[in-house]
Amino acid sequence: MAETTNYAEQLKALKQKHPPTPELMAEVKEQNKAKAAILAAIAAEAKTVPQIAKETGLDAAVVLWFMAGLKKYGFVSDEGKKGSYYTYKKKVA
Repeated sequence: MAETTNYAEQLKALKQKHPPTPELMAEVKEQNKAKAAILAAIAAEAKTVPQIAKETGLDAAVVLWFMAGLKKYGFVSDEGKKGSYYTYKKKVA
């Protein structure tokens, strides 16, 4: 337990010494908004990347990039194919 506390203290000191830049914080905020929009778009039904891109207003390449990460970390599942595109749906927690 003491080792964990020491690590937490070291991490806190490091964050105080090297705080994140405003540019980084803005980028993280935009990524979080995009992730939330994508997950909201596929909450009710499975959709393809082009459908998600159209609904969210994001570029299809950006949506595909997010889908890879969301699938890898268990936020979404693929639900088969619709034409030549895979469909994705948000996993229920």
